[in-house]
Amino acid sequence: MNRRTVIGLLFIAGALCVLYIFANFIVQKVTEARLTKTIGLRTRMSDFWISPINSTINIKRFTIANPEGFSNKPLFKLKSCSASVKFSTLTQDIIYIESIKLRGITITAEHTKDGLNLDYLKKGKAKSDIPKEKKEQNGSGDAVINQTRPKKRFIIENLEAKNIEVCLSSISMGKNSINFKLPNVILENFAETDQTPLTADEIIYRLVSSIIERMVTQSPEIYQKLIRKFLFEQLNNFYKK
Repeated sequence: MNRRTVIGLLFIAGALCVLYIFANFIVQKVTEARLTKTIGLRTRMSDFWISPINSTINIKRFTIANPEGFSNKPLFKLKSCSASVKFSTLTQDIIYIESIKLRGITITAEHTKDGLNLDYLKKGKAKSDIPKEKKEQNGSGDAVINQTRPKKRFIIENLEAKNIEVCLSSISMGKNSINFKLPNVILENFAETDQTPLTADEIIYRLVSSIIERMVTQSPEIYQKLIRKFLFEQLNNFYKK
């Protein structure tokens, strides 16, 4: 193999590496923007890598900012996430995920104002007030109905979360913060029934519900009833239809 051929191959390899890095960067920024829009809070991730060879998606240092009325610390911080995905389903309505591994979760909800209300998490109207169809006028003046794009749904075989720490602080619960660690969360067939696809909102709801239950059992006994009632009221209020 002559020198020109070697240089050509190295150039192609370098170009492919640059293209791969750039593609991952674009996907990362698009994902951040969509999550920010969906959740209503700023989301950030320092590393985002898609590996078609291993069929995995890896994320590091993922954060969700706290809403108005809370401390400046991230509401949710994740050190690393690894997901095994069937890449052939990424363009379909239902995405199949074999496993998700979450490591180093820190939840910090330090409320700094009276009258805690997680409506701060919402942008604009409540979900029940958002129309499923929008009417627009076309060129001839006739009403044209635009249906909202159907949400992606997911089937998750296994979800595992380890090293979970929680810090709660609210005026309604006293001035002192409640800090504790939670046992690992392992969920099989992450759905209402086996092989039932879920939307991203439903997945988050079930994960948060599971974490809340573990939070309650691990928190000081005198606070357990208060914490369960308080957190589930806020969670259900946020997800009300």
